[in-house]
Amino acid sequence: MPKDYHRAKPPPPSPPSTPPIRRKPNRSCLGWLIGGMALGVASSSILAPRDNPDIETAPATQAERPAAQPTFVYEKILREAEVDISKAPPPPPPAPLPQPPQAVAVSAQSPNPGAAAQGVPTPNAPASGTYLVQVASFGRAADAERLKAQLAQMGIAASIQTATLPNGKTAYRVRAGAYASREQAQQVSELLRRHGQNPMLVPLR
Repeated sequence: MPKDYHRAKPPPPSPPSTPPIRRKPNRSCLGWLIGGMALGVASSSILAPRDNPDIETAPATQAERPAAQPTFVYEKILREAEVDISKAPPPPPPAPLPQPPQAVAVSAQSPNPGAAAQGVPTPNAPASGTYLVQVASFGRAADAERLKAQLAQMGIAASIQTATLPNGKTAYRVRAGAYASREQAQQVSELLRRHGQNPMLVPLR
């Protein structure tokens, strides 16, 4: 039986092949790439070491020249500072030491030669019926000694007597005399008042 070729369906045609689509390069990426390459070339040219013609032409003898020896002026200064001791002037003699002031010895019972010149009665030995002139009373012995020295310069012989007060403290009393009569004691009191003192008469029993 013959085959029926005209009824057979022809094979479907194959789809036409399409060429690949080419994408255009991005211009922004291309610009960054070119800029980076240009920046790298410029940096390498700036940082590259340059030859210094002065260094190359410098003579080799400079490197071999020995360093200059330091000059010491210490010895020169010592020679200039030397002093001839034999020609130096002799040292001045030492100043004399001040002499300590001589202590003025004042006795309450011995006569004072200056008292007669000033009209001050000479104190007598303590006896019954005589008088003392108490010039002042101090709480410190140094103050009493100072007043006693002042009275000696006035020609008044004085002494320091100590007494214990009821409160337990010690009083240093500066007294002149003793004098044989009340009139003599009053005469000394008047002299002390003219010098700013406030004396009082103390009778001896």
